[in-house]
Amino acid sequence: MRDWPFSNGVIPRKSWFVPDAIRVAGCDLRRFNWSWPEESPERAQRGQEVSSELGLPKALGLALATRGYDRSHASDLEDRSLRVCTEAIGDPDGIDEAARELLTRARKGRIGILCDYDVDGATAQAILVETLRAVLPSGAGDPAVAVPYRNKEGFGPNVRCLNRLSEAGVSVVAVLDCGTSSGKLLDRFHETSQVPTIVVDHHPPLDLAPPASGLVVNPWVSRAPDPGEQGTLCTAGLAWFLARAILREAGLSPAGTARLRKRLTLLAALGTVCDVMPINTPFNRSLVLAGTRILGEQGNTSPGLAALVDIAAIRGKPTADDFGWRIGPRINAGSRMGKSSLAARCLRETKHSTARELAKQLHELNRSRVTVGRKAAEELESSARQEELAAGPVNLHRVNCATPGTIGLVASSLVRRYGWPAITVAEREDGLLAGSGRTALGFDLGAAVSKACQEGILEGGGGHSAACGLTVRPNRLSDLHSFLNERFRDLHSREGRLPEPTHRIDAALAAPIFRATR
Repeated sequence: MRDWPFSNGVIPRKSWFVPDAIRVAGCDLRRFNWSWPEESPERAQRGQEVSSELGLPKALGLALATRGYDRSHASDLEDRSLRVCTEAIGDPDGIDEAARELLTRARKGRIGILCDYDVDGATAQAILVETLRAVLPSGAGDPAVAVPYRNKEGFGPNVRCLNRLSEAGVSVVAVLDCGTSSGKLLDRFHETSQVPTIVVDHHPPLDLAPPASGLVVNPWVSRAPDPGEQGTLCTAGLAWFLARAILREAGLSPAGTARLRKRLTLLAALGTVCDVMPINTPFNRSLVLAGTRILGEQGNTSPGLAALVDIAAIRGKPTADDFGWRIGPRINAGSRMGKSSLAARCLRETKHSTARELAKQLHELNRSRVTVGRKAAEELESSARQEELAAGPVNLHRVNCATPGTIGLVASSLVRRYGWPAITVAEREDGLLAGSGRTALGFDLGAAVSKACQEGILEGGGGHSAACGLTVRPNRLSDLHSFLNERFRDLHSREGRLPEPTHRIDAALAAPIFRATR
């Protein structure tokens, strides 16, 4: 450990130990302020206590102490069984009613599924499909599945998908990972088709009315404004609880469905990691730990997921990083590159040969996605003024060579590099602009987009505090930019000044010096 001699608590941007050339994870360190917490005997003592308590180096103990660690956190992060954590979090409200409705209608007719195009939506539909296969008689048809076109239609249910399912003769539509904020559309669909909907979703409604007809399983609706730990579940996690309830309603015992439950747990863990849900909560942590263990076992993966694991060359003991950085990007690549239904098909496929072909397609699309995303980021930074990107407070830019499915990658790159919230947009085939955003500095993008929809600036949009998707007309782009900047400034008006992108240092290590010897 070493004390750095900072009198004002802020490390200069061009300090002697931060060379101009240094970049970390795509960040140009020169663009950020460096904050150092105030030194005090109390802070040093608390750091020493944490180090001793956990058996950690002094620097890590000091870092944890600075972030407010206490013993209650340790108990939260203990490796407890998934069963214990499941009992503690409890079943989401409405889960038994939704299970009964789905099972009853599945025994009489075909089920329809409308799922989002990302990993969370794809894994949630795979969980539901595999569960229905287990409880229905042999030979019963699989559910009809519809997925919105990411590059044409954007996030959420739409008329095309709903009409397609209605024409397939479904008796109910399960809307997964979307639908909470689409009350008007889903109520109108139910009124005209007499087909009810069951929404299973983890997105907050953001002042937009959820469906009045059918069922809604969403802790952010049933337990608003504070859903507690259930509010940290992704839709795949909610689908995992729904699957348990369906198996229970069908009278299938845990012992008799042990292998199926492992497959469902693996899918739910994959969705949890890839949807960037917090894993410092007991249930999510136990779910992800169980999922990584199951991924390392033979015979507990579906053909589609097994093919993705193989093509991603995952070897040795799997970790959550394999979910987030090796499997997840390949699943997402389908929708980003114009093949929105490909991932859902792959994850529910039963034939190994077909699954391998689908996984290969996703792999190749992921390669193309990386190339397009890199070129789009380079184009934006070469065409936009660097000073403008660095000034913030909200970067909103159009990228000509990107697709609506790759703009989120560009927004993430801007956040990492410049530290401000960023939204990038690209033209859709219908002439509208599709946008995707990532946040920074505590700016709630989902709430901002919801308000912009209410103000008539956007054609549509949604999201949560950390990320958003939107649709805007080209002639309203400048209005949107002004609206977002004004909202950001209002958020920080009480502080008297805008925050600046900052890297925080909790502790510093003195590197050992080795002398050369002959």
